[in-house]
Amino acid sequence: MISTLGTSGTEIGVNYRDSVIISSDGGYVAGNTKTFGSDSAGESGSIAFTSSEIRLSDGGISDFTNENLDTTAHIVEIAEGSTPTAGSYKIQSITSTHLVLQGSATIGTGSVTYTIRNAVRDLNPNTPSIDVLTPTAGFIPLGADDVVSYRDRLVFAKNRTWYMSKQGAPGNFDFSADPEDPSRAVAGTTAGPGEPADPIIAMASAGYDYLVLFSEAAVWVMRGDPGYGGQLYQLSGVAGCISRTAWCYGDSTEIYFLGKDGLYRMAPNAGQITGLSQGKLPRSLRGSDRDNFNVTLVYDPEDNGVLMFIVPADGSQGQHFWYDVETDSFWPVQFGNNSHQPKFAATFGGSPVRARKATLVCNDGFVRDWSGETDDGEDIDSHIVLGPYQASEIDSVDSVLAEISTVVDKTSNPITIGVFVASSAEDAVDSAKANLSPDYTFTISFGRSTVRRPRIRGSAFCLRLSCSGVWAFESLSAMIATAGLNRRV
Repeated sequence: MISTLGTSGTEIGVNYRDSVIISSDGGYVAGNTKTFGSDSAGESGSIAFTSSEIRLSDGGISDFTNENLDTTAHIVEIAEGSTPTAGSYKIQSITSTHLVLQGSATIGTGSVTYTIRNAVRDLNPNTPSIDVLTPTAGFIPLGADDVVSYRDRLVFAKNRTWYMSKQGAPGNFDFSADPEDPSRAVAGTTAGPGEPADPIIAMASAGYDYLVLFSEAAVWVMRGDPGYGGQLYQLSGVAGCISRTAWCYGDSTEIYFLGKDGLYRMAPNAGQITGLSQGKLPRSLRGSDRDNFNVTLVYDPEDNGVLMFIVPADGSQGQHFWYDVETDSFWPVQFGNNSHQPKFAATFGGSPVRARKATLVCNDGFVRDWSGETDDGEDIDSHIVLGPYQASEIDSVDSVLAEISTVVDKTSNPITIGVFVASSAEDAVDSAKANLSPDYTFTISFGRSTVRRPRIRGSAFCLRLSCSGVWAFESLSAMIATAGLNRRV
């Protein structure tokens, strides 16, 4: 399960055994006297082993306790080339003269170049407590674009490279370990021989079976474990995923994901990829990207559909859709309150007695289920446009809508029907979608309605059915007669 944590959108959490591992943006810690490092340079210090402690001191720091350091959020990195062993180190305690690091005398002593950065953290929901993920070897990847758990390894994706921890040791990223050890930490890219790799946008793991790695225009699949002879191959060189949350599992381990040119479905067991939205979704969705939009997909098990939330970064009204798996159709969704738009969503059960539902973490800080018949107690407005209809295939011939009769489910709320007439099919559809001055309106209740006789004339007709609350429409029949040449002719 992947989840967004924090308000910056840069932290990602993944379940690993009994913990939630929270990724880090890798930012350098800003103390009161200086910032502890940068991408181009580190700080000068020294390592000493005294009183069975590894001590890091810095002559430029008069008092470490005044430098805004936190043992549960920050980590020390000793750079390559230093006499002490390079790697990530947990801060055990902070004193005025030095930092006590976790480790043993075998790391060595002497001058070092070091940085202090925001750490990957380990959340124990049972305690509950949070601490730094304890490094045991190598450098824990910071500033990752995504993180998942696969075959008892933590997997980080950063730019064009994936990094896997040692199997069963989430803090071990020593890539120089014994090559004969199949459980060792491993890393690689998604590219063929001699080809440049694309940045990895998202990852999806399916237990011990396979790992899917998405770029913007390619899908790669890893089967098995790379340390035990696993296979990495490209499944598609066309389809891709636009953000790390723009995918979800379906009901049968299939994967739905949103690419730059629409929605795709990957069959179970990393099978065939099929495009679902060609000609069905607005072209404006092609401009949805992770820099300007927060894109989230979540499966709705209650109604067997996929919710697609595309929220602008500024929190303004976004474009959202519900994909009906059974009918292979898309339905636009709009929130009555923009603060109810989600920052993140997931299919969530929570307890043995609670049915799995699409659960939304909304912009206003509340957690809501996509379920029920109201929106926080308010009726949900909805509508559908039918048509356009013409009595003749000849554009120069008008029609008359003579009669309309309907049948409505007995549990339905009243439904309002508006009739929109125009000189062209396109104008009739546009008017009905915008609900601009219907030419004829009436309201129907449950059961079979009386026959309505609008007797209105035009080249094309559309019907807009709308309701506030729950409604169920059974059937509608109409009589449209030819009326002669169009009056514009």
